[in-house]
Parts: sequence; structure tokens; C-alpha cells
Amino acid sequence: MKIDGGSGYPFASQHANANATRMDAKASFEALLAEKTERSERTATQAGSAKIEQADFTDMTRQELREWMGDQLRSGQMTVDESQPFLGWVAEVRIDQHGRAISGGGDGLSTERLNFFELLQGNRDFYQQRGDAHAASKIQDALDLMERSQDQITRFDARI
Repeated sequence: MKIDGGSGYPFASQHANANATRMDAKASFEALLAEKTERSERTATQAGSAKIEQADFTDMTRQELREWMGDQLRSGQMTVDESQPFLGWVAEVRIDQHGRAISGGGDGLSTERLNFFELLQGNRDFYQQRGDAHAASKIQDALDLMERSQDQITRFDARI
């Protein structure tokens, strides 16, 4: 009886060659991807056309907050329940001299830059003073979400 431990079996060399080919293809793909990414970043930087938007809740318009909130909801990073504390701040509503709410009519509310950290902290403090722990907790959760998202890239556009 002869026991052979090697490459005498049919297709043994093909199996070894297939593994080597896969490893070469993986390495060449990674190299190509790295090269293309580097070239794309370099070209965008050279052209000066790269546009990066970051979340900055200390200097944001209602429209920008609305867009951020929509992006968070669409991506699944925020639930509808988690968005509730923001809803009052993204609506363009003002109060007239008789105390009636008037929806925004393009009077600059969407271009006014606000510090939403301060605004939500004020809301949280208000609800804490009223003894409404549930509402204060919801607003604190929103503040925590904003802190985690502060300065994160929200959009990157490198069109050339």
C-alpha cells in the first residue's frame, strides 16, 4: 500500500493556483482602491472643489437642523421618537402681537443662525423646573445625540 501526502491527486495543483490567484486579485484590488482614493482626494484638494459639511449645532439655521434631522432619520441613526425634541425648533412659526401662531413666510427664520445647544439646554432646564422629568429626559437624550454628532461630517462633495 502506498500513501502519498502530496500533489499527486487530481486537481490539487489547481486548488493551490486558485488560492494564489484569489490572494493576488485581493492585493491588486486593495492597491487599486488605495491608489484611486488617494488620486481622488489629491485631485479634489488641488481643484479646491471638495465641499465638506459638518454638523455644528452652535451655529446652525433651522433649515440646516431640519436637513440634519432628515438625514439622521433616513439613515436610521435617529428614530421618530428621538426626533420629537427637535420638531419645535425646525418649524418656522412666530407669534404675532395677539399671541397667535403664524407660520413662517420667508421672513429670515430659515437663515437666522442659532445655538441649538443653548436652546435645548434652556428647554431642558424649563421642564426640570416644572417637575416634568419625562420631557426633561427626552430633551437630554436629544442633547446627548447632538453632542455625539457635533463636528461629524454630514456631507462630502468632491465633484470636479
